[in-house]
Amino acid sequence: MADNFSKSQRSRIMRAVKAKGTGPEKRCETLLRGLGIRFRTNVEGLPGRPDFFCRDANIAIFIHGCFWHGHNGCKHAARPTSNAKYWHDKISKNQKRDERMRKELRTRGYRTAVLWECKLRDSESVSRRLRQLCRATRVRKKLR
Repeated sequence: MADNFSKSQRSRIMRAVKAKGTGPEKRCETLLRGLGIRFRTNVEGLPGRPDFFCRDANIAIFIHGCFWHGHNGCKHAARPTSNAKYWHDKISKNQKRDERMRKELRTRGYRTAVLWECKLRDSESVSRRLRQLCRATRVRKKLR
């Protein structure tokens, strides 16, 4: 499929893509607040600047856009057919960086979780997962 925009128009559109305060992040924030889970956003001192950090639960949460982070098997992650090599390289680099940052967080003793943009549409399922993540941490702390 050919791009319908000129290079300068496409560049302007891509520059407008937000890195913080996205719709999926706002949905997750609403869910965390609803569950009474305390968090900080975009913590600069942590590798990868997690979208959410729950200190009480020792969890770094990343919200990944299906396209930008290459969600396997997701219809929203279809790569453009024009300039295919560029997009393959770009998304591969994003995935490698994501894994490197999560590994660094785990070596520092933090747990990590990734919430995919498409999954955030099912707020009940995501709420259950967030509750389980926080509950598992509390149990671990009691066992120590």
